Amino acid sequence: MEICALKSLKLPQIGFANRELRNLFAEEIKGRNFDPALVRPLSLLTVEDLENVLPYLNEVSLTEILDEYIEPHEPLFRFEHALNQFLKKRGIDDRPNEWIERKFDELRHSVLGLFTVFD
Repeated sequence: MEICALKSLKLPQIGFANRELRNLFAEEIKGRNFDPALVRPLSLLTVEDLENVLPYLNEVSLTEILDEYIEPHEPLFRFEHALNQFLKKRGIDDRPNEWIERKFDELRHSVLGLFTVFD
């Protein structure tokens, strides 16, 4: 069935936009009086990125993951690439977001009921 292909769709990469906007943000705050511990580099994330992080937040903090994301990477690398590098460095195995997997299965089963297969 072609429906399973929906799971592998990816949003357009935002790595380049992330880098450019981070640089603009850095220029904008340059010379301003602020606590650098409170103002971090700008990081763009998608909802999917946040969903992918959720299974790991019992072991590591979002701040630790974002610190890896602000390290220099190729401009078109997705957040997913930085997350995978971070997890590999920490020796943390890949794991799915079980809630997302369950909801996707529910959706897939409900959609399958709308179709008739002719042999």
